[in-house]
Amino acid sequence: MIKVLVQLSKLCSHFATLFFSNRVVSIFYRSVPIFLTIYILFRITLNLDNCSPWYDEAMQFWISLGCDPDEITMDNSVVEVVKLNQIFNHDPGGFSLLLHFWLKVSQSIEWIRLLPLLFFIGSVMVISLTIQSLFKDKLLSFICSLIPFLFDSLLYFSTEIRAYSMECLCSSFSMLAVCILPKQKAFGKITLVSIMLCLLMTSRYSAIIEVTIAMLIIALYWLRHCRKSAKERIFFLIVPFVTIACLIYFFSLRLQNPSIKTPYYIDTSFKIDGLNITFFLIPPCCLFLFSHFKNRTLVNLALYVTLLNFAFLILAKFNIHPADIRSKYCIGVF
Repeated sequence: MIKVLVQLSKLCSHFATLFFSNRVVSIFYRSVPIFLTIYILFRITLNLDNCSPWYDEAMQFWISLGCDPDEITMDNSVVEVVKLNQIFNHDPGGFSLLLHFWLKVSQSIEWIRLLPLLFFIGSVMVISLTIQSLFKDKLLSFICSLIPFLFDSLLYFSTEIRAYSMECLCSSFSMLAVCILPKQKAFGKITLVSIMLCLLMTSRYSAIIEVTIAMLIIALYWLRHCRKSAKERIFFLIVPFVTIACLIYFFSLRLQNPSIKTPYYIDTSFKIDGLNITFFLIPPCCLFLFSHFKNRTLVNLALYVTLLNFAFLILAKFNIHPADIRSKYCIGVF
């Protein structure tokens, strides 16, 4: 799809040069990311100093502070933060722990909202790096990295005091890992990327699915194309994942939701409409198209998104997790 957009943009530029000078076309082409950036920054600033957090945001604040909202008690220790996250949240607790240390610096609303905003900005940068690794065009990569964040829901979550923006970074970083890790030979760099992915997946349980499938795609590539060193690479990739996954289970999932039953307030039904069908059909179509290209990275990326969508559809079938692209619980997939 991105390849098609690139060709269309070049075609539009060619026709534009028939009516305007190259200088005018160049100025217009370079002004697009400037206007998009100004628009996004303006939308973010509208909520950055919002001093009226809603219920979930307030609960997240007290949990990270180490204060029990029911008993009005404060321990302010990491142990207490973990316990409170087990009781009041349905997530692994990575964001709660990060916010706990973040609050040591300041408790002003602007400072608190800055943490999710940094994850949001990180998502933009990582998507830019991903597209740049595919097409080697810095300006195009920057424009494409801004497009997902023109949606109101993502802009709102960029400063919400919740783990959604952290999962956005996990999702985008998983795509980057699928692009850069298959050809990576250094075990140290493989381990570093794996650790970063595993830390980001502590944001929400859906992020674990994203990281799992990304590592599956990478491992399959190594088994097929790097048979001599495949086992060693997979070892350094998987060890951090298994370690963090065990910690998540024993400190969060086992106590929060041992039966893996979806909370009653989450609608897990799959809505069959034009938007959902489009989002879920584009990746396999791209996978079919890219399979005829020499660029294996595009194939890996299309395969990753296809399998990710399929995984969420299966979870929705068993009423475990929604697969609605409009749902905030599918923000990583979006």
